[in-house]
Amino acid sequence: MTSEELGPTNSSENDGDRRPDDEFESRAGGESPADRRDAVDQVRGAVSRIRTQPGPHRVAVVVAVVVGLGLAWFHWLGLLLGGMLVGFVARTLRRALLAGLGFGVVLLAVFAVTVAGSLGQTLAMTPPIYLTIGAALGLPTFGALVRGVV
Repeated sequence: MTSEELGPTNSSENDGDRRPDDEFESRAGGESPADRRDAVDQVRGAVSRIRTQPGPHRVAVVVAVVVGLGLAWFHWLGLLLGGMLVGFVARTLRRALLAGLGFGVVLLAVFAVTVAGSLGQTLAMTPPIYLTIGAALGLPTFGALVRGVV
């Protein structure tokens, strides 16, 4: 038997029949680039709706603040992540920075409520309380800069 009788043995002989995105389809489970573009457009539309419509925006901000507070309760990186979340749903970069600063103020208020019995003693610890206030206001504001990227 000759190689012609056995059929094509290497893929270079069969390349003329293939579409350019066949390899992509086999790797991505049949999803074409056009389907991916549609998905990206849907996500962009949803983000735009969250940023511009008052109802979805309020819900997104509340969720971002609650998630950020929960993360900040366990680790200081939650300050950054909370700022990123509230900044991401803001309409403009300026509003994102204000939202990050507002998130920091909310964090300080929650901190004051949790140490309410010893707030005077806490405020008397001069160097550490400066760090606490600076981190609570600065890190979420810095995290909100993510809005300038997306």
